[in-house]
Amino acid sequence: MKLKQYSDVLAIWLSSSVFILIMTALVVLAATKYGPSGVLAVLVGAEFILQIYKIVYQFIACCKPYGLKLVKRITNCWTIYMILNTTLCTGGLFAYLLLFAENNTCGIPKSVYFVIILAIACLLSLIPIQRFLNPEKYAGKKWYPAKLISSFVPRFVILYTFVVYYILAYASNTSSSHIIPALCVAYIGIERLISMFQTVAVYSKLEYYSMFRDTAKWIREKRHID
Repeated sequence: MKLKQYSDVLAIWLSSSVFILIMTALVVLAATKYGPSGVLAVLVGAEFILQIYKIVYQFIACCKPYGLKLVKRITNCWTIYMILNTTLCTGGLFAYLLLFAENNTCGIPKSVYFVIILAIACLLSLIPIQRFLNPEKYAGKKWYPAKLISSFVPRFVILYTFVVYYILAYASNTSSSHIIPALCVAYIGIERLISMFQTVAVYSKLEYYSMFRDTAKWIREKRHID
């Protein structure tokens, strides 16, 4: 049973990681060759594919025999969709803001854009990892269900986007004056990612339970099952 749970978690993280890496490569390539219009085309195309994926798994949820296995599979699909959709929205926003900053769009200085980017990043980082309202019963105890996807994914995408941007902007300059800043950025990024994943490990079981329960409720409502 535990092996099956680990395989579900691995499938979710592996598919999400592959998608993020492919999107990173496509966005960088599109930005280099076509500018903002190319990035927009990549983001719209990815969102279109993601919506098709959502329609397919929702159709399967309504036509396949109802049972524990179906609910688990749809929960996994829903989790993947939520992660990827949040990644697209957050990553697309910051990719465009960074492009606007580089091109001084609308005549706005780069420094002003960077203040805007930092302000938005700080606001998104204020989303609490753990919700402190509406406690629920889980395993005989009172728990406050986590909201990991809506809080963790934006934090991860912001940090990931900044690190990628830093590498693209400064990695080509190998002078000694850039070595220490590069090491500092790499260390801070890795340290923050490790901290975030440790937090996810603490609350992920509760989050999955909450999503599993909501998925079962949604499927039963769609099928008019009491």
